[in-house]
Amino acid sequence: MRRWVRYEAPIMVCVELGDDGYTGKVVTVVLGDEHDDLNLARDYRGHFLIYDETMERVSVDERAATRAVTIAEHREWPDRLD
Repeated sequence: MRRWVRYEAPIMVCVELGDDGYTGKVVTVVLGDEHDDLNLARDYRGHFLIYDETMERVSVDERAATRAVTIAEHREWPDRLD
C-alpha cells in the first residue's frame, strides 16, 4: 500500500523583463529544499494532506495515513536522482 504525503516548499522564479517592462521570460526556477524550507501541507482545518495510489485524498485518521506522515516527517528520503 502506498500513501502520498503532500509537502509545501518555496519556489523562487527569476523573470527577465524586456526594456518595455511588459514582455519577459522566466530564466531560472529554484526550489527551496533545505530542511526548514519544507513543511507538511495542511488543509483549512489543519489536517495533513494524504492521498492514496490514485491520488484520492484519504482520511488522516486512517492508520496507514498516520504512519505515512510519521515516516515522511522522519526525512530519510531517497536521493534526488532516485
